[in-house]
Amino acid sequence: MTPDTGKLVADKGQIKIPSTYQSVRATQMQKKWGSDQKNTTAVVAVFSNGDDKLTPAQNAAIDRTIDKLKSDKSKYQIKGITTAQDSATAKQQLVSKDKTTQLVQLNVKLSKTHTRSLIRDQLTKAVKTSGVKTYVTGSDILNQDFSDATQAGVRKTEVIAAIFIFVVLLLVFRSPIT
Repeated sequence: MTPDTGKLVADKGQIKIPSTYQSVRATQMQKKWGSDQKNTTAVVAVFSNGDDKLTPAQNAAIDRTIDKLKSDKSKYQIKGITTAQDSATAKQQLVSKDKTTQLVQLNVKLSKTHTRSLIRDQLTKAVKTSGVKTYVTGSDILNQDFSDATQAGVRKTEVIAAIFIFVVLLLVFRSPIT
């Protein structure tokens, strides 16, 4: 009898991450990188070696992953890739000052079938690089994760409420009427 909360969120808009989070800054950076291309979402692939500098072997492995992404652009519906190797300015923005982390900016096509969740799942697998910690992020990815977690919480609350109502009804109808 309760409404489909997933559909309601999809129809009425997703919950947004508060503006105090880092994703607001990421969104501003993404606009510079071209995330405002029509029907795209900006995704950042992160390659990190924790507190240690990336080694030449790790950088070579990252380069191989980037080359694979470039050769599989159509598979992942990537419209644009910005890497540290593109220019000195890109390197300055995409490699951390302590040389422990490298970012790759991807602009990926969005559609009804190529959703943010699918993009996140596909690219998370695609950027896995041996010997390096990897993950994908970006404001749309974070918003989607936040929305998914919120919907999961609402679904749990619905189940608890339904059980509570059922127990109350059982108690009301089982107790003798005086």
